[in-house]
Amino acid sequence: MPVIIETGFSPSRPLTHARIGHATITRTGTLVASGEQAGFEADSALNPLTYEAWKPDALPATWRIAEPAKVRVDYIAIAAHTLGSDGASVKPQWSDDDAAWNDIAGVVFPSWSLSNVTVEGIFQTASINAIFFKEDGTKLYVVGSNTDRVDQHPLTTPWDISTAGAAEENFSVAGEETQPEGLSFKSDGTKMYVVGGGSGQVRQYPLTGAWDISTAGAVEASFDVATEEANPSAMFFKSDGTKLFITGTVSDTVHQYPLTGAWDIATAGAVEETFSVATEDITPRGISFKSDGLTLYMTGSVSVKVHQYPLTTAWDISTAGAVEESFSVSREHTDPQCIFFKADGGKMYVGGSAPKIQQYSLVDDSPIMFLITPGLMHRYWRIEVTGPTPPSIGVVFMGAALAMPRPIYGGHSPIDLSRQTVIRPQRSEGGQWIGRSIVRSGFGTSFDWQHLTPAFVRDELDLFIEDARRFPFFLAWRPSTFAVAAYVWTSQDIQPSNMGVGKGLMAVSLSVEGLGVD
Repeated sequence: MPVIIETGFSPSRPLTHARIGHATITRTGTLVASGEQAGFEADSALNPLTYEAWKPDALPATWRIAEPAKVRVDYIAIAAHTLGSDGASVKPQWSDDDAAWNDIAGVVFPSWSLSNVTVEGIFQTASINAIFFKEDGTKLYVVGSNTDRVDQHPLTTPWDISTAGAAEENFSVAGEETQPEGLSFKSDGTKMYVVGGGSGQVRQYPLTGAWDISTAGAVEASFDVATEEANPSAMFFKSDGTKLFITGTVSDTVHQYPLTGAWDIATAGAVEETFSVATEDITPRGISFKSDGLTLYMTGSVSVKVHQYPLTTAWDISTAGAVEESFSVSREHTDPQCIFFKADGGKMYVGGSAPKIQQYSLVDDSPIMFLITPGLMHRYWRIEVTGPTPPSIGVVFMGAALAMPRPIYGGHSPIDLSRQTVIRPQRSEGGQWIGRSIVRSGFGTSFDWQHLTPAFVRDELDLFIEDARRFPFFLAWRPSTFAVAAYVWTSQDIQPSNMGVGKGLMAVSLSVEGLGVD
């Protein structure tokens, strides 16, 4: 439920106070969109209904609102969207002539972030030290030190680990390595690579049939990394095969090696860069990179977490910065061994010594609220959508947000932690519990403000109260501290009351229910 703040200078009411987005120019302005798919018309995003949506016919796409004169906008909000699921990005823009457009801020939802992770499926097998997927997600490869072999498993549903079947092929590496720790493939599936913790060697095997390990031949090349790492635990190749990355449990460091011949480890040169991860984990087990090379991921068996590091230069670990996000996998694993990401970053897989592979979702389709302080006066406003797949967008609000003059104090339950779930338990004829199903899920909480002046209640708050009788609204309860926005509605009238203290000060309580994205 992200809030993105674009700050020019300090607003009249601090961003520790709630912002309520209810007034919107989308109810009065003229809409023009760059395109739409049948059944997903652009004007669907004008209404507050969450089951109707605009979906552009191609990307990049724009959705624009025009007003006869300049209007003040200090928030733009979006809900009921699939930006995260479709790996798209959205950027608010303004113009005064409908020709030259200016960016306000932008948020990207191609996943890859550890800030919004949910647990999905699971797959158990005999031994797991490293995993790899075919590029279309229809095959899973597992190497383990208990079996000293690579197993190939089919998936009936691409990228869904719970649909993985029994091994259809296997290839033993016991002749070369009794402690296989890392596994990788060339991008076209015609070469396989295994790194050994016992030998400190990376070995390269040819495959005559792409992605079919039953066609793997004898070792055709090897590369010794033992000088830098005596017990290598993981490996990763740059997407074009010109760089190799190795980490291990002795040096606690990621080492970067150049390859003069793409995907040919016989051409690997001396280590050119290093990056220590010892601050986060002294036993790194798995590494991976974002597809653009600008983010490094590491999992370790001491922290039992996945750590995310930014790189200022793609594929150059000398530019890696301090950890920016961490996600604990301790509920699912006690000793994580490896990590792998779906090509679009929408799913993460962590293998452990249990042995099992746990699948996680990294997409975020929760409401977005851009806050623009102190606000801008322009005639044309739009959102620009880019990405690989056109997403659907159900609700768009733009306008001047209500800024509450008082903060919310103790006793409040944050809406992202206030789940409301309707559950139907399932029992056998004998009364045994055999599971349950979720009928409906969402969020709900209440907000209380006190010591409000009569002028604020009558001149500003009452406009919101009137809107809330008919329409949902967006709410960020403490935007500068918690980046949480919600698309919510009330089920009863909001009624301010006199506090019985000096100056006629008033209080108001607000109970809401919200769109659930969990």
